[in-house]
Amino acid sequence: MGSGSGLSGCFACIKYLMFAFNFIFWLIGCALVGFGIWVLVDDTFKELAADTSFAALQYAGIGIIVVGCVIMIIGFFGCCGAIRESKCLLVSFFVCMFILFAGLIAVGTLCFIRKDEFIELVIEEFEEEIQTYDPQNSNLVNLIQQTLGCCGLEDYKIEYKSYIQAHDAIPASCPQHPTQSFVAADDTPGCKAEAEQFINDYGVILAAVSISTGCVMLIGMVFSMLLCCAIKESYE
Repeated sequence: MGSGSGLSGCFACIKYLMFAFNFIFWLIGCALVGFGIWVLVDDTFKELAADTSFAALQYAGIGIIVVGCVIMIIGFFGCCGAIRESKCLLVSFFVCMFILFAGLIAVGTLCFIRKDEFIELVIEEFEEEIQTYDPQNSNLVNLIQQTLGCCGLEDYKIEYKSYIQAHDAIPASCPQHPTQSFVAADDTPGCKAEAEQFINDYGVILAAVSISTGCVMLIGMVFSMLLCCAIKESYE
């Protein structure tokens, strides 16, 4: 269906809201592509991905870029479909949005169900690395300790006993005491509890973001169908 000016009143408002919605959606896609590229070139992420237990993370950046590109395409369909009043593009937008919505629900559900397994995987790998701690190769331990401001799994004085005896200092990734190199800063927690809390907290944030995104996507699908029906009526 070519461009037209048959829509008026409420449907004309929906048309421009649809365009604005999809333009923002397209910008989100651009942002995801940029973020995916940053993930691929970030040194910290490369260090974590180098760990054999988390080798699959090296594909995360590529996956984010692919998702960003898909969102950009969907946003393009929505923008052009709204402005040109094209039923074909609007239906394409609806189908793509529905598939993305279903994927979002599936991924969100999987993350929620497998969250405890992921926590166990992180703790197990952390425990294995800490037993043979090497500042140059224990990437996961260093990353968690630096990011969460913790030291050791539960009691660093026991877990790092041999390291402290050999170097007269705790690992550099632990919060440092201002005057004593062989003890951590006061009130430094263990990483097990901190990692569990971190993953649980961000799991709640992820769930909230997923629900919000799903609601926005549903609104977009409803707008596209309303607009499509209005275009059909205007040309009859």
